[in-house]
Amino acid sequence: MTRKKENLVDVAVMAAIPRPLTYRVPERLEVRAGQRVFVPLGKRRAQGIVLEPATQMAAGVEARDIAELIDPQPLFSPELLTLGLWIAEYYVAPVGEVFRTMLPLLKETRRTERLEITGQGRARMEELRKAEETGAAAESGPNPELTLLQELARRALALYAARRRFGADLVERAQREGFAQAHQVEEKQARRTVLAVRLAGPLPERLPRLSPVARRILDALATSAGPIGSDAAGKAKTQDHRPLLKSARGSIQHLRRLEEAGLVAIEDRSPYGAPAANAAAEQASALGAITTGLVAEPGAADHAAAPFKLTVPQSKAFDDLATRLDARKFSTVLLHGVTGSGKTEIYLQLIGRALAQGRSAAMLVPEIALTPAVRALFAGRFGSQVAVLHSGLARGERHQAWWRAARGEARVVLGTRSAVFAPLVNLGLVIVDEEHDSSYKQDETPRYNGRDVAVVRARLAGALCLLGSATPSLESYWNAERGKYALAKLEERIAGRPLATVEIIDMRAEFRQTFSKIPVSHRLREEIESQLARRAQTIILLNRRGYSLFLLCRSCGESPGCVNCSISLTYHRKEHRCVCHYCGYSTPVPKQCPACASEFIHYVGEGTEKIEDKFRELFPSARVERLDRDVARRPGHFERLLGAFRRGEIDILIGTQLVAKGHDFPGVTLVGVVSADHGLRVADFRAAERTFQLLTQVAGRSGRGQAPGRVLVQTFYPEHYSIRLAAEQNYERFFAKEMRFRRMMRYPPVFALAHVVAQHTKIERAVEVAKQIDQYFKNALPDPEADADPAGDTGQKDAIDNSGVARETGLSTVRGLLRSTAYPSSGSRFRVLGPGPAPLARLHGRHRIQFLIKAASRSELNHLLTGLADYCQAEHIAPASFVIDMDPVSVR
Repeated sequence: MTRKKENLVDVAVMAAIPRPLTYRVPERLEVRAGQRVFVPLGKRRAQGIVLEPATQMAAGVEARDIAELIDPQPLFSPELLTLGLWIAEYYVAPVGEVFRTMLPLLKETRRTERLEITGQGRARMEELRKAEETGAAAESGPNPELTLLQELARRALALYAARRRFGADLVERAQREGFAQAHQVEEKQARRTVLAVRLAGPLPERLPRLSPVARRILDALATSAGPIGSDAAGKAKTQDHRPLLKSARGSIQHLRRLEEAGLVAIEDRSPYGAPAANAAAEQASALGAITTGLVAEPGAADHAAAPFKLTVPQSKAFDDLATRLDARKFSTVLLHGVTGSGKTEIYLQLIGRALAQGRSAAMLVPEIALTPAVRALFAGRFGSQVAVLHSGLARGERHQAWWRAARGEARVVLGTRSAVFAPLVNLGLVIVDEEHDSSYKQDETPRYNGRDVAVVRARLAGALCLLGSATPSLESYWNAERGKYALAKLEERIAGRPLATVEIIDMRAEFRQTFSKIPVSHRLREEIESQLARRAQTIILLNRRGYSLFLLCRSCGESPGCVNCSISLTYHRKEHRCVCHYCGYSTPVPKQCPACASEFIHYVGEGTEKIEDKFRELFPSARVERLDRDVARRPGHFERLLGAFRRGEIDILIGTQLVAKGHDFPGVTLVGVVSADHGLRVADFRAAERTFQLLTQVAGRSGRGQAPGRVLVQTFYPEHYSIRLAAEQNYERFFAKEMRFRRMMRYPPVFALAHVVAQHTKIERAVEVAKQIDQYFKNALPDPEADADPAGDTGQKDAIDNSGVARETGLSTVRGLLRSTAYPSSGSRFRVLGPGPAPLARLHGRHRIQFLIKAASRSELNHLLTGLADYCQAEHIAPASFVIDMDPVSVR
């Protein structure tokens, strides 16, 4: 007898498991790629995403059955499934965790503890039943124990329900004696039905006989729709049925009767109601009203704001981009435009052109705080077709926005890095604004870079990917120079406005002249006084929040530190607490030194809070406000503050890098940078690049109106090339100089880089994990002793030997021993630096030991890291005990 062929599929289980697992599809289920399912995982059930059919199981392994379908239809298109698999492979991340990140929906399941009968319990039940039949049981009514076991034999009960029904004592005794056992399971939650209700048309003058409830429903619908009962596009406005029925004190039956009478129309708008393809077809008429992006169509419903007429440089760049968009083929273009050159209008008109072709578009911005202003701009141009997706939204809002995109109602998605996963249909355009920003890199698993994922998403969709920045990342500009990306430039500001003039103030000379501890130069004070006299606005940048950087005991030198991280606490005056900016730990300000009980506590350094107080003191008549993450955390305060500044109601705005990103304030003619060199003190190979970008970006906030702009940069390192070239706003020269350093030191973009960290709450365990990882690298790379350089290479030769692999070892060494060998599978060069203490040796309560791996080939580096992940799994190293970060933007 031949064995029936099993129907097997690979499932990405949402757990810390590196690769998909194979399950059998029972005959009662029909599963498709992209659906969510429940699968058994050990002794519990877990969620997973069906990927693709599997050919066979490994020898000696029995496939387990998929337990249940969660979704009636796939949530992931083949395009998004492929994208998720690429992220898991490239960033060496657990595949299920990747898909969990890609799906920002409300929880469709709940974890419940269920009580089930055991084999021993069934035997006990039979024993009690026979005793009852023979009359051996007492005649005092039903036996509670038998009733419990019989109920459990029919079905498993929720533990809390069993306790409430049968009593906690009886349930605990049944568990203690082995008759029943409890375990946790994932169960589907009941889905909320959402019905959209609208008037079917103008109400007749003489209504049929209606109940009071029906009349209240019609009155509510007529009131919400306005005098003509429709929106500007001629489509009747809708209301969700739940608040409508609550206000009218009615039920679903009342709505159904009104629908039968032809007075209202009801549409099922539940998440699983309308497939995207059908919804897209329904929007054909709306798409016809969309302009090609050059001229606004009169009366277009979703376009309240007409596009601006492009300048000659803008038109040149736009024409090239439009040609690429019209070709419907994948390409990536880096739009390098100086600040104020009109990149945003090009974005908007390209999106309009994509919509006119029946395609959709996604635009990524680096910060959640930037989305309200950009959203208003997009809503004015594209109306109800815009959906916003980012982690700062309530879960219900994200859920709704995701489904609007999936159903084709929202054709334009705006958001932060996670918006790259929006389930847009027929994607034609992906835009990454301020593509250089490090906020696009996620700092938890999966550690993907939204900019790079956007390029891959566009490639899979055959779409145009547009990366825009005034200060492109070295990686993107390097790709443009090599021809991997096309390059478009905007070298002039709108209306021929000049770039702001930049003056560098040497704070060393300032101190020698004034001996002042105030971090505000005499020159900056003079300029601000002149600004106030002219009623012009000023931005002050200090990229450090809080009041003082740290507290210092002048008696013993002790500084209060975080209990979870190896970093001093920052003093916040408003809360009068010392706060860790990494883990959020806070503690009251000590009245005396915790170490020596001295009262000589000194407040060191300045943050935005202190500078705000100082400016209020120096300029008592000025309207001074502060903008940093502490302020932006308050709901709505960020938008109100920016709105007030844009309206001229604030004279001086003091802030961190939030004030430097993407804002357009025509009234600002002066920017002051209090501590330009703060970022240069960070132990990171990108320090100069970040400093140049921040200074250039904040300088671009000045002089965007009719009056010319000025920038004053205060620094203790006026000769540093990143500060000098930022003052010149000369990106090309900075790129050339920085690339020489990157080549010499074998850093990205010339070489690929990975950051591997061993971590644990106990330092002994962190060291043990680091030793295991180090052993893996020793095994993966052949013993170099036979091929050692006879001259004794001490690290002075960097990239001389094309087949060389360099390693630095030893926990306590800085340089360690440099050895050269060949990687077995190719001629790629590797250099493994470590193990050694990470710059932040303790973070979030975990001790950290790091490795840096440099390689000439990304594919070979990925192969090495994938092997490391497999090795850690085989050695039973807990996933939380090590971190693999491919293409890190920070090495801390």
